[in-house]
Amino acid sequence: MEKKLSFNENADNYDRLRPRYCSELFADIAAYAGLKKGAAALEVGPGTGQATQPFLDLGCRVTAVEPSEHMAAVLARKYQEYPDFSVQNCFFEDFSAPPGSFDLIYAATSFHWVPSEIGYLKGKGFLRSGGTLALFWNTPVIQNPESDAMQPAYRRFFPNESRPPQFPQERFDKREALMHKYGFSFVQRRYYYKERVLSAEEYLLLLGTYSDILTMEPGRKEAFLREIEGAILDCGGFVHIRDIMDLHLGKNL
Repeated sequence: MEKKLSFNENADNYDRLRPRYCSELFADIAAYAGLKKGAAALEVGPGTGQATQPFLDLGCRVTAVEPSEHMAAVLARKYQEYPDFSVQNCFFEDFSAPPGSFDLIYAATSFHWVPSEIGYLKGKGFLRSGGTLALFWNTPVIQNPESDAMQPAYRRFFPNESRPPQFPQERFDKREALMHKYGFSFVQRRYYYKERVLSAEEYLLLLGTYSDILTMEPGRKEAFLREIEGAILDCGGFVHIRDIMDLHLGKNL
């Protein structure tokens, strides 16, 4: 719970610097789900709405379930002109709705916060027969030479993890396996890729939106960020990122 609510601290930077998803991903979800205007969609953990707009533009009635009070406020303000958009400021575990209320349930880089034994079964109950669960994540892979330059800092401060992130094949496989485990049908997995370049300042602000950095002790966090900044400046002052988006689709039959 603590990590989820830590996002409260940095809603503005989260909104500005977290990556957006490619249009092809949303088009594939719409086609797979057979979305039509007026379809009822539930978004789990939208943050500040990086994946909200495309479904509103498709004419969906979107209910967003966001545990962070600050991010829920950003969402409500950002999409206040959409009459078919509403925000529930609560955890998905505490959200309630009648069975079969939604045509689509989706989550963008957030469903891992919900315990699997709760999230998948609860989602299945909320979906109508034939409804779609669409789960997708973004893994930002730092390119060389910046990746190599950052390794000493990551090894020192996060010795038990592979950092910066690399292509996490086992994690992708596990996500697909969970779809099968909890009874979803016609399961599909797809990948999408984008490139972006951030300055050292932008990258440090971006790091400050991630829960593991947010929850570091202040002195330790400052030391880590100083080392990361030095590594980036040694490489010319910019970070080249390849975003890998993995989409997992399943039907409730």
